[in-house]
Amino acid sequence: MIAIDKDSHIPAYVQVYEALKHDIERGAYAVDDKLPSVRYLAHELSVSRNTIGKAYEQLYAEGYVVSKDRSGFRVDPAIRDVIGIPQGSAPKR
Repeated sequence: MIAIDKDSHIPAYVQVYEALKHDIERGAYAVDDKLPSVRYLAHELSVSRNTIGKAYEQLYAEGYVVSKDRSGFRVDPAIRDVIGIPQGSAPKR
């Protein structure tokens, strides 16, 4: 579960990015798993869609996720070889 510390000096998008990156690296998301939609996660965390979008764009830039128009972000299959995450269904969160 992602938690945003609104009193932190760390920007909210960085907090989201780091939490998702950690989840991907520890295997909470498996290869090709879909990340929550930008709109959904923004609502759940009470932040703007731009905040989530910036976090997802950073994950994309670093090769953790891939994106297809109108289908959201998924864990990049190529990342498995880099960090050793499992393929297939992710463990329950």
